[in-house]
Amino acid sequence: VALPPTQVALLASPTAFSLATTSGPICDNAILISDVTIPDGTKIKPKEEFKKIWRIQNTGVCTWDEGYSLVYAYGDGRLSGNGFSINDKKEITAPGGTLDVGMKMVAPENAGTYSSCWRMQNDRNVLFGTAICVVIEVAK
Repeated sequence: VALPPTQVALLASPTAFSLATTSGPICDNAILISDVTIPDGTKIKPKEEFKKIWRIQNTGVCTWDEGYSLVYAYGDGRLSGNGFSINDKKEITAPGGTLDVGMKMVAPENAGTYSSCWRMQNDRNVLFGTAICVVIEVAK
């Protein structure tokens, strides 16, 4: 015995709803806009101090304020960088806004190519956004 079409649709509905997923806006997110200083591949002398600055954009829906920071994620070490923390009201970044983040770093003593990658972290210590990296070439 065939079921009328309305009853077939009713039987199929729960499966369709159980497979559906919803996603909302992401609170914390960030992307790299540009290198402000020290483009990738810059040649630096051994043990030379340099200041690396990146311009990033807040692509989430939450404002970055006190407690948000840039922390070491991975690579060939921190290059003596200590990260960056939002501590000043002028650094608070609303959704869609950009912020220049950076720190002083020191090139390693030995010749070679080195990278150090960092990520934003919110006030709950959760990492977010794409990693931003510096890649330098140490030449004697």
